[in-house]
Amino acid sequence: MKNRNKINCCAALLALSMAWQPGASMAGPIVTAAESTSVQAIQQKGVQRTITGLITESNGDPVIGASVLIHGTTRGTTTDIDGKYTIKASDGEVLEIRYIGFISATREIKKGISSINIRMEADEISLDDVVVIGYGQQKKESVVSSMSAIGPAELSVKTRSLANNIAGKVSGLIAVQRSGEPGWDDAQFWIRGVSSYAGGTSPLVLVDGVPRKMNDIDVDEIETFAVLKDAAATSVYGAEGANGVVLITSKRGKSQKTVINMSAQYGVASPTRLPKLMDSYNYLSLFNEATWNDNGNPSVGFVAPVSDNLLEMYRNGTDPDLYPNANWMDMLKDHTSNQRYTINFRGGGDRVRFFVSGAYYTEDGIYQKNEGAVFDSNVKFERYNLRSNIDFDLSKTTRMSVDMSGQYINRVAPSKTADNIFSGMTLMPVHLIPLIYSDGTPSEHPDSDNSGLRQNPYNFLYYSGYSKSWEATVQSKVTLEQDLEFITKGLSVKGTVSFDARSGQYINRTMSAHSFYATGRNADGALIYQQRNAGSALSNPSGASSEGDKKIYLEASLNYKNTFNEKHEVTGILLYNQKERQLQNASSGINLLPYRKQSVVARFSYGYDSRYMLEGSFGMTGSENFASGHRWGIFPAIGGAWFISHEEWFKPVEHVINKFKLRASY
Repeated sequence: MKNRNKINCCAALLALSMAWQPGASMAGPIVTAAESTSVQAIQQKGVQRTITGLITESNGDPVIGASVLIHGTTRGTTTDIDGKYTIKASDGEVLEIRYIGFISATREIKKGISSINIRMEADEISLDDVVVIGYGQQKKESVVSSMSAIGPAELSVKTRSLANNIAGKVSGLIAVQRSGEPGWDDAQFWIRGVSSYAGGTSPLVLVDGVPRKMNDIDVDEIETFAVLKDAAATSVYGAEGANGVVLITSKRGKSQKTVINMSAQYGVASPTRLPKLMDSYNYLSLFNEATWNDNGNPSVGFVAPVSDNLLEMYRNGTDPDLYPNANWMDMLKDHTSNQRYTINFRGGGDRVRFFVSGAYYTEDGIYQKNEGAVFDSNVKFERYNLRSNIDFDLSKTTRMSVDMSGQYINRVAPSKTADNIFSGMTLMPVHLIPLIYSDGTPSEHPDSDNSGLRQNPYNFLYYSGYSKSWEATVQSKVTLEQDLEFITKGLSVKGTVSFDARSGQYINRTMSAHSFYATGRNADGALIYQQRNAGSALSNPSGASSEGDKKIYLEASLNYKNTFNEKHEVTGILLYNQKERQLQNASSGINLLPYRKQSVVARFSYGYDSRYMLEGSFGMTGSENFASGHRWGIFPAIGGAWFISHEEWFKPVEHVINKFKLRASY
């Protein structure tokens, strides 16, 4: 209204000045047609009116939190939960709509139009076209190093351990799982084989850029999983990248209406194969035959160690206490079960975006339950996961991320290890003693000792006690990024601080069975026992221990990325980081001191017209583990690529070979 009054006032003064021109007639104001039209145009352009509309995606869903601006001004608003907006504008002004992940759209406000609906188009460069590399991201077509990347779809088999999940899904990765015991079944894996028989062979694992363990990350938290293989890819990590590098990126928020995902999973797992034990009759029969062979296969005078009458007692099973047929595999179930429940929230607006996730996983062991026991001897594993990733746009040029995550793990297992139990099951003869006598008395080997070879594995499982362990991990990271466009386009600086803490506790409660060996039956038919072990009751917690560590990670980098004349793409990074790890309750004094490492990293890349790429990098790593003067090492690398399928002369064969790229690195 103020603008309108100003224009009307100006028009009146203009008309008055014209009317009082010297020599002009007082009969009326003198205003030319051209001047009159100009004044009317000024009046019409300055009038602001209400413009409304709806912003949607290509599929018709509303775009929530999109920025609606008047181009060249500071006036603006955002769309509501239904994708609608309302703004004041004048005819001729330009409406501009911006939203992360979509191409910005503009519309001119024309006379008589009061409603403008816009359907946004997704940005051509999607997540599939961008891959995670060391200390950054890069367009997939610009990568000159050897790497493999998989996404959530390839990780859809949601087992507990991520190392077990990736086996067979990433080229160049070899994984070996040596145990199936819940909580201790993590696969050991190598990238491009075992690189050393004397030193460490495990790859470096980075979760959101910070060195961390990966096995207890919930699969639904993962956005990308990348494996760096050759020197051009891993040189920026210096000596730590010698065995390859695994980069895991967790999911982050999006500028969208909050999306809630829930899942519930129940799984059944069965052993691939188990030993099938021979029954007592056939076992002893073959024992007789083996003894006969050892004696030179005599035709006369041979007396078998097990008589035919005794063999018959085992065959007909008339007295399973004295003539047992112990199938030690009966201690195992046919299958185990696992359950997994997850819920996550993902969304945000133009300035704040969030991803929040929670998960619970539990898995049982394969041991049968003993109904008469005072505790459950089966293995049990439970894990709780929490994650919160929040991104803030503090200004148009300043961004901050605050990440928090944690895992809580609870394990229960027999006091005897799985190796002890399974060794006993496979080595214990089937004819000596039953698993347990029919009257509930624990049985024991007639010549029992403490070697584990002459002890009843049933007692190992159900009468040895149990152990419990708890492990809690808290991980945090804060990142601040500032664009330096006022210095030059594409320049930015970034800083990261991370603090992780892990604490573990362990207790063990032991006991031993009051066990016997039956030598026969008395006149009343009751078993005659010889005591083999006096036994002991379930003890108070013993063997308790606690351990843990804390980790501090600091990183600062100067980044540059720009494209000149739409053909020359230049990127660079100069980075410094340092890390510290300190153990708790270590065995010796020197182990209580913190371990520290420092690194300086540089990388430069150039790409021309998406056809020719060149990249050079180096990592300089320093460690206090070495003597003074030998603590730093420099690891340079260079790589190049030629995207042949992007050449003009290649287009006639694109329908046969759609992508053809040559690369080399040293």
